Amino acid sequence: MAVLAYCITDAEAQIDVPKQGLQGKKIEGIVESGLRCYISNYTADDPASKQPVREAALAFNRILQTFLRQTAIIPLRYPTVLADANEVSSFLRDHAGEYRDGLSRIRDGVQMEIRLSSPAWSGSGVENSGAQYLRARQAHYRRVNQIAEELYKAVGLAAKSHKIRQVAEGARCFFLVDRAAVDQFVGNVRSAKLPADVGVRVSGPWPATEFLKED
Repeated sequence: MAVLAYCITDAEAQIDVPKQGLQGKKIEGIVESGLRCYISNYTADDPASKQPVREAALAFNRILQTFLRQTAIIPLRYPTVLADANEVSSFLRDHAGEYRDGLSRIRDGVQMEIRLSSPAWSGSGVENSGAQYLRARQAHYRRVNQIAEELYKAVGLAAKSHKIRQVAEGARCFFLVDRAAVDQFVGNVRSAKLPADVGVRVSGPWPATEFLKED
């Protein structure tokens, strides 16, 4: 029977597994090569599978959050449907080294994200030559990086690592945070002194997918 895969954890992680997955099916774990993949049976023509994709994806993510509150996870995209348990085992064997290394790297960490934005970073006010536009953008990005680095200093020991990804409106800042330090992290961000024109939006905790691999 086809199965829906939720996430992968270390095989030794001791957690309380949610009683039900999507379609009301029981969630079970398949162990292979030091990893455990959580799955539930999946029936394509089950009436429960006819719910809107957005609703199903939200329900799927709520289940992932239940796992994440207890241990480090590698989340799988919704819907990741495999033919049967044997295909799940084969998938784990094929990716065992990569996934074990990733879980070891993040350990008890979760990912927090901070989006920095400002109208001044859009570049829309620069109407001159292409060279002037590029210089303005570079200046904006330098400022973004400076603010992101200051933010990293502000969160202090609440974050073990961080990464910055520049986007058109500013930056996405990812932080690897111990699960037990999330409240401290949020408090430190709120107390950080940033320029008045900078918008700050904090979200998480999420699975630490940005930190599974070394750059």
